[in-house]
Amino acid sequence: MTHLATEYRPKRQDLRSPDVLDVVVPPDGRQITQLRAITREFVRRSSTASDTHVEDVLLVVTELATNVLRHTGRPGRLVVIDRTDGTEIRVSDSSRHLPRPQPRSLRLTSGRGLVLVQNVSTLVAVTLDPGGGKTISVQVADTGRRATAA
Repeated sequence: MTHLATEYRPKRQDLRSPDVLDVVVPPDGRQITQLRAITREFVRRSSTASDTHVEDVLLVVTELATNVLRHTGRPGRLVVIDRTDGTEIRVSDSSRHLPRPQPRSLRLTSGRGLVLVQNVSTLVAVTLDPGGGKTISVQVADTGRRATAA
């Protein structure tokens, strides 16, 4: 696991591309299930994605989208990009507060999301956006990617 803060800004992309999912993180927590379903369908379209990889991506999306709702109460933005070696996930929200791992404790009922995200990713980067808010970018490698048929 690597943690890196950077001044990374996404380049303008054709968001109609089949390799990019760009959706609003709704301000209603009941829609997290729908967000997971949309993401699962997008990642599974790549017939080479391993089952473990799909579950890791869904974990990241769930944790980061839940944090958008919990800490801002406002909509956010989810961008998922299919890469040859895995998946990149970007979640933007309106808060400028940087995420922090919480101390380990059996008494805490929350605060473990960032640690979980770091455990399944190869990169976690947080960028403060010029117009306000922040973007968390996460790369999840797919070491179990299945070979495609020739």
